[in-house]
Amino acid sequence: MVAKHSSNILNLFFVTIIFFIILATFSIFNQSNKHNKHTLIEATNGIPENINPILQNHNQSENDIVALTFNGLFKLDNEGKPVLDLAKNWEVTPDGRTYTIQIKEPIFWHDGKRLTTSDISFTISYLRNNLISNQDTSIWNEIEVFLINSNTVIFHLKERFAPFLTYLTFPILPNHISSNNYSINDEFNPMNIVGTGPYIMQSFNNTHAHFIRNPSYHYGVPKIKNITLKFFESNEEMLNGINQELFDSSMIMLSNKISINKLSSYKVTKYPMGQSTTLFMNNSIEPFNELVNRKYIGQLLHNKEFFTNIQLDISTEIIPGNVIHPASWAGRGFSTTNNQYAKKRSNHGHDHDHDHDHDHIERPALTLIVPQDVNLFSIANNIKDELFKEDIKINIRKFSTNQDFELALEDRNFDFALLNISELADPDPYYIWHTSQTLIPGFNISGINDLLLDGLIEQGRTIPDMYERLAIYDKFQSRFNEIIPSIIIAHPVYTYVTKKTISGPESTIIYNLSHRFKNIHRWEIIINQG
Repeated sequence: MVAKHSSNILNLFFVTIIFFIILATFSIFNQSNKHNKHTLIEATNGIPENINPILQNHNQSENDIVALTFNGLFKLDNEGKPVLDLAKNWEVTPDGRTYTIQIKEPIFWHDGKRLTTSDISFTISYLRNNLISNQDTSIWNEIEVFLINSNTVIFHLKERFAPFLTYLTFPILPNHISSNNYSINDEFNPMNIVGTGPYIMQSFNNTHAHFIRNPSYHYGVPKIKNITLKFFESNEEMLNGINQELFDSSMIMLSNKISINKLSSYKVTKYPMGQSTTLFMNNSIEPFNELVNRKYIGQLLHNKEFFTNIQLDISTEIIPGNVIHPASWAGRGFSTTNNQYAKKRSNHGHDHDHDHDHDHIERPALTLIVPQDVNLFSIANNIKDELFKEDIKINIRKFSTNQDFELALEDRNFDFALLNISELADPDPYYIWHTSQTLIPGFNISGINDLLLDGLIEQGRTIPDMYERLAIYDKFQSRFNEIIPSIIIAHPVYTYVTKKTISGPESTIIYNLSHRFKNIHRWEIIINQG
């Protein structure tokens, strides 16, 4: 009897052990599953080669790493206006030339060291010494920087410059980390990517990089625990990955011909890109030295059918163009209804408003130059077809190298030039439309020379009040539409594909693809508790 009772106790003991083993196994599996649910797996384009935050022409993967790990004194809001980031406050003197900026305290680098104004001074010195001079960086050679104490810095400008705060959005580098550590080579150590951003790089190889959240981030601890960036070499590879649901999110280019509606677990967020596809007319030579001819071309290309044909033929979603991006704070807003365009021409097609008789005249063919770009070449052909309806002949000259195309631009050896212009976050149009920029190395490709336009551009650069600048840029857009130096065809729109469980991405204008991460600390992965 005792033996039988002991046997029952022993059996119960073994059953209890087995139960706890099963429970422990389930717990481990559940913890692993929860870990995966707290990790955002993001597909990004390009294999990183250099993660130096200051260098330009990063691929998307490199930009994404920088966006997750670094901050600037200021950042861009949803309309492209500069707002505080590492900076705590700022003030400017009445003459608009001296800016005093205090940084937030305390802010720590990922390795625990404290951010000070010496890091700001170091970064500006690096900017001056390592960047090729262009309109975006040459101003730093004309600015004096004074460190008042560990958290206050003064910038003194030679002359008033209203867009200055936008130029303070560059990433701040740590003074105590060598810039040589940013190159991807056999000696690369991800622990040397030390920033102040919302995520800390933990591991890296040529297929992915893994990040953990920054517990001391100055906007609060990010809600998503971990992020893994997976590197792909092409947009097509990422599309295939979406179809197989290999990751949670990805920023891709989609045309209207491609749909992901069949993927029930995904949703999309649209991001208008700060870039303009522009048809420059050479205003310095016939026929476009005459306003009436520029207006004529503008009327012919300003119709819905033409825009729709472009959209059908290219691999990018687009919105109608405007000289100041319609999604920026100074733009005139979106308008994609039919009244955005001129009325469709009649079959006879001669309702243009000008004095020249364009009928029954044999006109020489005009030259349209275009770089090596599939979408631009397709748009060029649409322009050719549209103008041919009015017996305007176009010869398209496509260049095999960017260098040859740039030489043709410099020599102004064209009637039309079609290219993509990457816009600065501030809508300042000086570098493209001011008369002073007509000569090389200026970028006034059209050669427009208009005193009223110049005056509005100059006012917009010197008046610091945002609302006054808004009124000036509204007048600038009206004047531009009156004299039509060129035609802004379209702006591209990128599609951010995310799992429906992810909340936080906002549809706003961006100036590079990594700007989608500007509020990443507020994103969440919604976990079903059921």
